[in-house]
Amino acid sequence: MRGGNRTETIQDLNANGSERDSTVKVTSADGSSKTIQYDHAGTGTVDLTQISTIVRNADGSSVTTQTDLNGDKSLRDETVTTLSADGLSKTTQYDNAGSGTFDLATTDVTVDNADGSQTETVTDRNADGSLLDQTTTWRGADGISRTIQADTTGNGQVDHVETIVVNSDGSTTDTVTDNNADGSLKDQAVTTTSATGLLTTTQTDSAGAGTFDQTRADARQDRDDLRFPSGWLARGPHRYHHECGPLDCCGDH
Repeated sequence: MRGGNRTETIQDLNANGSERDSTVKVTSADGSSKTIQYDHAGTGTVDLTQISTIVRNADGSSVTTQTDLNGDKSLRDETVTTLSADGLSKTTQYDNAGSGTFDLATTDVTVDNADGSQTETVTDRNADGSLLDQTTTWRGADGISRTIQADTTGNGQVDHVETIVVNSDGSTTDTVTDNNADGSLKDQAVTTTSATGLLTTTQTDSAGAGTFDQTRADARQDRDDLRFPSGWLARGPHRYHHECGPLDCCGDH
């Protein structure tokens, strides 16, 4: 250990005792930086170096940089993530090609609303700043209600919408709608789930005609409280009769 840094070396050996591969990890004393060097071929030459650093700013925000270098020290790729002090805003920039310029930037911003709900907007932008795609998600304070609006093509128009609504009887209705580029309906599916979760009905408009062309109902029974004909009641793996109890004491009914 030098200067407070911690160095960890891991070696894998072949059956004849020669080196198969090795990893050397150096972590700074305060944990703000870490460098990992890999020799995947066991040649004694580093073929990949990963460098991770965290800078904590005076306002409580932080910037994390993850850099991968090739064996010749040229840049393989890099990711820079900026996180706000409250954790509600994050910006991530990607240089996936190792060109020295960012080819993708993602912002993820969450707003806590006064009614206890949250609104999260995730935006992807190309290297020139143009919009790649964007998704806005509203989550209700009940933890179930949700609305998702997505522009999946980056043309500035919402083409995918999903809403989950809790109905007065405790059931939920999940509506998923896809639109064409001109805003017309492409397809839609509406799924209603009972309050118990035992009955699910899905209606589908696969052609965007405005009417459902397929309906499917899935029902399952609660195995812990399932009544059979002639008074039989199943609880777990055992069967009982409502008048005289366990199967063994009743004979046939």
